[in-house]
Amino acid sequence: MELREVQTFLAVAQELHFGRAATRLRVSQGRVSQTIQALEREVGAALFERNSRRVRLTPLGERFHGGALRGFEELHRTLTDCRAYVRNSAGQLRVAYVPEIGHARLGEVAATFAQTHPHCDLTLNLTWINRFFDASLLLTEMEADVALVWAPGPDGKAAESEGLTVGEVLHSEGRGVVVPVGHPLTRYDAVRLDDLRPYELLRLPEAVDPGLRERWTPERTPDGQRLSYTREDLCELTGRADLPPEDILTLVRQGRALHLSVASLLQRLSYPGLALVPVVDLSDAVIVPVWRTTAESPAVRAFVEATTAAFSPADQGNRVR
Repeated sequence: MELREVQTFLAVAQELHFGRAATRLRVSQGRVSQTIQALEREVGAALFERNSRRVRLTPLGERFHGGALRGFEELHRTLTDCRAYVRNSAGQLRVAYVPEIGHARLGEVAATFAQTHPHCDLTLNLTWINRFFDASLLLTEMEADVALVWAPGPDGKAAESEGLTVGEVLHSEGRGVVVPVGHPLTRYDAVRLDDLRPYELLRLPEAVDPGLRERWTPERTPDGQRLSYTREDLCELTGRADLPPEDILTLVRQGRALHLSVASLLQRLSYPGLALVPVVDLSDAVIVPVWRTTAESPAVRAFVEATTAAFSPADQGNRVR
């Protein structure tokens, strides 16, 4: 059994769609199908039930998935840590970030870091929405040494998981709902979740951890009333495994559904025809640096310190309205 076969199996098991798995792996859909068929021959039975409408794991597939995921994640973590050690020893540092954090501010951090650490080669890598909810996945898939991520607040603990170190909160702000200009909700300066009940909201990718998904996009209002979400998630609606934020905003602009986000989204990403209305009873979102504990190095610590210094105390307690 080859590592490539296990990686392909896990991608299909997560996406439950051969096309999206192929996009994620950057191979053809036919290649994915051939790999799964070869793996099933080696195992001795079908791992997926598939037809023209859906893909799902068989009971044997579920059994295989548990062991394969644990082994693959451990191997991938070890490989990532070893690569990080080599990079750091050679004076290299890779940072992953989501676009809403702001390119200008990251540019300032990079310039400051270059002045104080001229012998360290810093690379900034942009990521998309389906990765930034899981800091461990982001660090692994992008082979990053540090990730700057959003987390549902107020303290960034939602980004914690085994083997990760989460730094102090860099920035905190309120939440809002993105709507087309002229939408009935734009009559209000701010709304509550209960005001969103008549409208459909965009569903986050199913691959997002259920606990995080609930904190970003709650299923119910504080008094227990159910909110309405699209039947298909964002990946299914767009047909993409990687989701630039502009693709999500396009869905809103087309009137497909509304989108819960951070309150400054449209300040950071200009998109004509849209408005953002603050939602006052959603918990704040925060930006935190995250890195693998075993891969911590002087370069990692120095970058985190430079980033923390670039965000003012006002940022760390600020609510954008």
